[in-house]
Amino acid sequence: MPPMPAVPGYGYGAPAAWVVPKPLRTLATWTMILLGASGVMSLISAIAFQRRANAIKDLSEGRFFGWDPDKYDHFVSGSLGVTALVGIPTVVLFMIWFFRARSNVEAWVGPRPQMTRGWAIGGWFIPLANLVIPQIVANDVWNGSDPQARPDARSSNKGLLWAWWLTLCGSYVIFVIGIAQEKSADDVRNGDATVSEYIDSVRLGDEMAALGSTVRIAAAVLAILVVRKITRMQEIRVMSPGGVPMMAGPGYPGAYAPGMPPAAYPGQPYAAQPYPGQPYAGQPYAPAAGYAPVPGPAAAVPPQGEPLGPPTPGTPGDDGPVDLSKR
Repeated sequence: MPPMPAVPGYGYGAPAAWVVPKPLRTLATWTMILLGASGVMSLISAIAFQRRANAIKDLSEGRFFGWDPDKYDHFVSGSLGVTALVGIPTVVLFMIWFFRARSNVEAWVGPRPQMTRGWAIGGWFIPLANLVIPQIVANDVWNGSDPQARPDARSSNKGLLWAWWLTLCGSYVIFVIGIAQEKSADDVRNGDATVSEYIDSVRLGDEMAALGSTVRIAAAVLAILVVRKITRMQEIRVMSPGGVPMMAGPGYPGAYAPGMPPAAYPGQPYAAQPYPGQPYAGQPYAPAAGYAPVPGPAAAVPPQGEPLGPPTPGTPGDDGPVDLSKR
């Protein structure tokens, strides 16, 4: 079935996919709660990494003696463990919300998405490409959700979306740089690094991890704002005239959006008419003046093709059989 054209004055027409948008409010609320919890754990991790980095720096410069390294190590490992426990369900719930938001975009006519909705999940698991593909899908979601965007134009107000994505990618890049420059104990044993270089690399790795955790706090806050913004835009589109598709599937008539006149869409079946001549519901015309049903019983008309049978004797105009002998 081809897509329903846009009705002037009533928003967008129904798309060819006939997708019914699903609500996002409950899913978005839980996603924002877990994102907030992840931001708190990122703050704790940043404090843990920075404290250990400061202790290592004091030790290397001879200003700190008798310190217990296990205390700082346990603080770092404990914060990372709790961060992972909170982060895993956060990622899973965010992907579910992200996929549903991308699927809802197909319920409205708008700019053609660059990526299919399957990439809303699959794009996160491809190394290096996960720095690009999710952002493209996020752009598709934003463009299709914006109620102010025209069907043939993309939304231009995406500063919040870009800020979230750059901070998220920046936090990962900082973590990778910190891990890549860090020396190991094997490097010291093999003579590839001195003990001083090893200690300095560990300290720098902790400082980079603390910086990455701090940037991840900003990414969590911006992600909450993105989830809230996209959810709100989709709710506005659903509640606006023309925001709900006319049909839930090909051949299955559905309810019109609130405030949209049925006459704007062709093909709506009329109610059964009890007798000829009754005006259709909602039509601006009435029966012609002077029309009235003829009073009295209608003459019985025999069905066509049925024999009338022999004439009944005694009926007017019937002289009976002719006797030729009397002539």
